[in-house]
Amino acid sequence: MRRHLTFANIVSMLALFIALGGVSWAAATLPKNSVGSKQIKKNAVTNAKIKRNAITGSKVKSNTLGGSDINESSLAQVPNAASADSASSVTSDIPPVLKRVSSSASDADFDTARIAATPVVLAGNGHVQIYGKCFLVGTSLYAIVFAGTDSDGTLLGTGGGPMYYGSPWMSSSTVEMSRFVNTPMTAGANSTSPMILSGGTGLFTLIGPDGTGLTGQVANAAKRGVPPTGNGPFGDGDACLFQLDGKKLGVS
Repeated sequence: MRRHLTFANIVSMLALFIALGGVSWAAATLPKNSVGSKQIKKNAVTNAKIKRNAITGSKVKSNTLGGSDINESSLAQVPNAASADSASSVTSDIPPVLKRVSSSASDADFDTARIAATPVVLAGNGHVQIYGKCFLVGTSLYAIVFAGTDSDGTLLGTGGGPMYYGSPWMSSSTVEMSRFVNTPMTAGANSTSPMILSGGTGLFTLIGPDGTGLTGQVANAAKRGVPPTGNGPFGDGDACLFQLDGKKLGVS
């Protein structure tokens, strides 16, 4: 046996023992956080090796997940989407409007007083609006509600029927008295009868050339003097009341 124990054989055996022992020692004594991306083999980390709930949103690259990566049936419905599912037109309610105003113009001539009166806007949408005017003609107080627009091609219907002004479109130049939307209400001096908020149906539809508009119902009333039962919501002195209940419209 001594004949076989040459220097080369002894060196070879020592190298083998050191190599085998070194691997075991390295595996058992690797320092914490010492393995990097260079030490990990490509495609070596499998799904089974990843701890459940270990990967968070901050670890996922932005805008990399597509529809095929997400189970859409597990997602809750977006808030307000339920109403959108059944929407057939674009509308939004206008909070009920009730405005009390005093006369803003006075003249013996009706048209002069009307033109000078300040518009009281009740509602607006896009190129159209509904407004009222309160003015004195002599001793009579008038409350009138009008439709207005700043564009050609506006459609106005009143009374619930197909009554369109402007042949058949309304424009910014259509005369004001051709576009009132309810029966004008008037009250004489010390009158006891004008406590009425509607002289007609007051129904209207007003649509601008861009497809936005208004629809609903208006009421108007005028009061002069002090009725036997008191001033009511009109308050002291001459006053007009304008009421509007409606919706905003938009092309769907």
